[in-house]
Amino acid sequence: MRNCVYYLSNLPADTSIKVLTGAIKTRWICEQAHQQLKEELDLDHFEGRSWTGLHRHALMAMMAYAFLQTRRIAQ
Repeated sequence: MRNCVYYLSNLPADTSIKVLTGAIKTRWICEQAHQQLKEELDLDHFEGRSWTGLHRHALMAMMAYAFLQTRRIAQ
């Protein structure tokens, strides 16, 4: 993980630090989820030839991820 000192945002200049940090944390959570989808569920190993196939592959990976998350939270 790298340390970032600066963030670029298109939020209004009067946005509070609390809202800004919330947006940054939300992005980090999304990036972690995407990384887990790629590493644990092979989201990045799709070798199909159609847009529909890609969507189906992504949907199945996301459904598996949601199932695993519910199991992790339950423990």
